[in-house]
Amino acid sequence: METAQKNGFPVLYYSPEMQGAFLGTRFDTWRSHFSNSDLHRGNYSEQYYEYLKSLQAENTSAFILEDKDAPDGEVNVPYIKNLVRKYGIKLVIIDGLSYMEDAKGKRGDSDYIKYKNLCADLFQMSKQMRCAVVVVMQANRATKDNKDDKGEVFPNIYNIEGSDHPARIATQVFAMREIFDKHVLDIRLEKSRNA
Repeated sequence: METAQKNGFPVLYYSPEMQGAFLGTRFDTWRSHFSNSDLHRGNYSEQYYEYLKSLQAENTSAFILEDKDAPDGEVNVPYIKNLVRKYGIKLVIIDGLSYMEDAKGKRGDSDYIKYKNLCADLFQMSKQMRCAVVVVMQANRATKDNKDDKGEVFPNIYNIEGSDHPARIATQVFAMREIFDKHVLDIRLEKSRNA
């Protein structure tokens, strides 16, 4: 998100779990290396105040969408599409597909149907609106059974929330894991339609 905005691409980040204020301080930390814990405690330095003033001169927008911002608190693809159109968004990041409402389906549909509809709608939106869409999903509990050649757990496209449809429709899929006790962060390309 930070890199896209820095390079002139307006961004919309859907965050159903983390409030915009928390994401904002993370953004400030990534961009200008302020201490995230200091920002959360309200310990602002003069450099931080100057940084906040400089944000007013930014030409490229970065929006954080929370459920509370949508009508009835329900975020769906038509709502996001309207925001993309209104603000000229070029990158949409969905960090919580399972929280989105399926505008085509009905309540009680299986996760498979919900994700199928959501992903098809996001894919169509990306083509119609000429914007990139990144969907971030967590691996499900079955991931513990998927191990690499060193015996370490590694998620794959079949270990996501309730359906493999997001990975099937995607043009690129990356799997990522952290092994805290070994200080390792691994990223693996699972799928690349154009490579």
